[in-house]
Amino acid sequence: MDTEKKPKVGFVPCLTIVKQGVANPKLEKMKPTKEEMKQIVKELRLRVAEFKNRPGDNQISAELEEMSEDDISNENAVDDYYDMSNYDDEPVEPAGVSYDTDALLLNSAQESEEEQSEEEAEEFTVKPDDNIIVTGQVSDDVCLLQVYVLNTERQEFFLFNDTYLPSYPVALEWLDFNPKDSATNGHFAAVGYMEPEIQVWDLNVKDCLEPAFSLGSKKKNKVRHQDAVMDLSWNLNARNVLASGSADNTVIVWDMNTCVAATRLECFREKVQSVKWHPLETQSLLAGCCDGAVKLFDCRTRGTNKSWVFEGEIERIVWNKFDPLHFFVSTEKGMVHYVDIRDNKPIWNLNAHTSAVGGLALSSYCKDMLVTGSQDETAKVWDLKDDSPSLVTEKNMHIGHIYAISACPDSPFVFAAGGANPSNHLYVWDAREIPGVVTRFKDRLHLVIPENGDSGSGEMEEEAAVSSSKTLFFKEKKTLQLKPESIPSTSTSSTSSTDQTSVKERTKKKKNQKKQ
Repeated sequence: MDTEKKPKVGFVPCLTIVKQGVANPKLEKMKPTKEEMKQIVKELRLRVAEFKNRPGDNQISAELEEMSEDDISNENAVDDYYDMSNYDDEPVEPAGVSYDTDALLLNSAQESEEEQSEEEAEEFTVKPDDNIIVTGQVSDDVCLLQVYVLNTERQEFFLFNDTYLPSYPVALEWLDFNPKDSATNGHFAAVGYMEPEIQVWDLNVKDCLEPAFSLGSKKKNKVRHQDAVMDLSWNLNARNVLASGSADNTVIVWDMNTCVAATRLECFREKVQSVKWHPLETQSLLAGCCDGAVKLFDCRTRGTNKSWVFEGEIERIVWNKFDPLHFFVSTEKGMVHYVDIRDNKPIWNLNAHTSAVGGLALSSYCKDMLVTGSQDETAKVWDLKDDSPSLVTEKNMHIGHIYAISACPDSPFVFAAGGANPSNHLYVWDAREIPGVVTRFKDRLHLVIPENGDSGSGEMEEEAAVSSSKTLFFKEKKTLQLKPESIPSTSTSSTSSTDQTSVKERTKKKKNQKKQ
């Protein structure tokens, strides 16, 4: 008998840090209507039918078929079926994070239910100065969308919400657009999978069984992806617009008002691994491809783009929001390139790592601070002053291959990284722990447009005036097909040093202070 254990799998392929003030303080409990419950059970039956030959599924199928109309009309039927009331009583293995998970995820001690409820009421709340970290996580055969609350000033970090995903998450993008009420801001995460469909989840809702809405489902969309969704980008200036790059060699621009594809860009020879809307110009979209090509589209004009070609597959593209005529590109060769869109060749080429650079993030408030993360398992901080990049510091986060890095929108020195170490695959790095970083950049901090959709200010508003047109060709009702065309191209470990204090200990101290 083969008793050899399978190697443990755990990694974070995608993540983002969300700005302060967008999440509800408390999670809402989903209460589906009778008709919604019928639809949920119907879909469950369909899914069971698809996998009826799998071991153990016959019993599940029989139990679902035996559910009566009265059971379906009961809003607690699905919760009862899956024993959701005892969900929190089950032992949960903490996610791999760089902080003390026993203290920060509240698994360090046994307490009475009364103490737990009092502490949860006080501590498990999103405060106005809290940031949110959203991650797509794979743990063995389980795929999760996890939401963490982060406050570096108060030294708080805890798991706030998690949702089971139907497939491996590949791409993740935060957005506030709600097609059911576009006049109000929401708190959503769009997730791209190894499957063609894109699902958008409401992060303010607890125990979600279904996404808030989907893009590219086979039943509803004639124009959709045919392979994995590799990257997603939300248009900050046209809130109903989302772009997706796919392994089917296309980019699709989605209108979330109608949840259908508005147009498809097909002028790629390989899979599209990175897409990014311009932070100020509504019509400008960058796309990076596995054949080394980066294309810039003006979506007001059909069938036109400007192209650059680099050596190796494109991993990430990031606009320089401090200077919107420029962007950064990272490749599988470990290179980072800096490009002026008015020129055919990069301004500089940096041999940043010895392996693919999957993490690429510009500091939120320091235009010269760039952070890169690589499959060589290191993260590096670069000083870009005077267009001459120099290494400031290097760090091994002990999270294995680094797949993604995100900059905190409200702090110039805080970053989150996702990696492939099964026991520790999420790292929150406050670069202030390294004195040389603060000393290097403290005189070069600038207030610019925050991430995730706020309007710009100062010099950035003047730049925005240049691109005042908000009319995009994909706003037409009909679906536009762009044919491939010949376009000339040019070649060209550890833990945080900040002491982490248990949330429970702080709560007890507060109680003692009140008694005194």
